[in-house]
Amino acid sequence: MASGLRSLRAVTAVLYARAMRRTAKMMSLLGFVVMAGAGPACGPPSEPAATPPPPAAVATMGKYSVALGRSVQEILTGAAPPQWLTCADPKTDIRSTQKSERDKFAILGPAPQLVMSGLKVSLSSGGKESSGAFVDGRTLTGPNEKVTWVELTGQTGSMRVPFDNRAKLADLAAPLGPDLQAFVGGLSGSCQASLLEEADLDALPYEVSKDERDAIMVGMRRVKDNLRGSCGAAAAGQGPWEVHFHHADLVFRGAGHMARVRTRLHIEGTSVCAGPIEIEQLIAG
Repeated sequence: MASGLRSLRAVTAVLYARAMRRTAKMMSLLGFVVMAGAGPACGPPSEPAATPPPPAAVATMGKYSVALGRSVQEILTGAAPPQWLTCADPKTDIRSTQKSERDKFAILGPAPQLVMSGLKVSLSSGGKESSGAFVDGRTLTGPNEKVTWVELTGQTGSMRVPFDNRAKLADLAAPLGPDLQAFVGGLSGSCQASLLEEADLDALPYEVSKDERDAIMVGMRRVKDNLRGSCGAAAAGQGPWEVHFHHADLVFRGAGHMARVRTRLHIEGTSVCAGPIEIEQLIAG
């Protein structure tokens, strides 16, 4: 849900000319489901530590995404963060979220609603000693806890090297390690992935307009057209797969407004912790 919409610039330009206010809202949603770039290196620069794994109730990647979103909401409304989101250094993790960000979020009223949650990840196999294989993706998960992929690309044999802050999927605590391993297995085996469908838009607690829907599905057709490239990269992986987490993007709605929120993620030990929360965009909607 970031602001860059490289793959849909032409579409959004036309829509903007037709309905300026509506397109502003559409851009906010579409940035979540199209490629927007990874941004700078993610998470606080601390030494690996024993960040606690998510609780047993967070048993799937979908449940994790929703629990992360609701925890962020609670933190922005004054609650202490759960231990499974904290890093070694409280001065640079989610506990250091600025009061100004909480003040911005307050415009959504006392009971904001989570609309969607997503994770931006980069998977790599082969390490820095070989040409390697890479799969990059972004998920979208609604409150129904169904994980769909809205961005997916694959690379092999390039000059690219893996990100430094990464962990082997086999070592990463559940549910992220096992579920991402199953995701890579689906790509490399039967070339299957749960991509966003129109029915998934219907399940969101937000009425997606026809213009929004059409533009989103244009982007998803491109993801589907490129699926075999991602599958080929997954099948070409040599050695264990590793993952780097860029950030979590979240969308909330309340009191006639919508907020796009981001927290950068960092692996410490076998778990993932979160950096300070940032309100990236507030719009009427």
